[in-house]
Amino acid sequence: MINLLSLAFANWKLVAAGISVLALVTLGTGLYVKGRSDARNALELSQLKADKLALEKTIARTNELIKADAAQAALDAANLALMESNANELINQLEDAQRECLTARDTDGLRKLWK
Repeated sequence: MINLLSLAFANWKLVAAGISVLALVTLGTGLYVKGRSDARNALELSQLKADKLALEKTIARTNELIKADAAQAALDAANLALMESNANELINQLEDAQRECLTARDTDGLRKLWK
């Protein structure tokens, strides 16, 4: 141990240069790793922001379509009710509305004709 210390004191300039180089390499490596990590984080953050914006637009568009669909469903329901009432009115206006057009016997007879 004493020999190592005496050798270090004898070559103190070399030891100081070695420690300086080691410190610079460690600092440079640390800065490189931090910069690379920061760049990766910035890229990931920008991608997440773009994804968030796209999702917000999709949600807004979906909400618009839901509202438009609800409005169209209300119109369709009103039109269907009107058509049903018109159809029922026409059925009730027929003279023989409650009469059966073809009985089961008539239908069987027609089927036999087509065979």
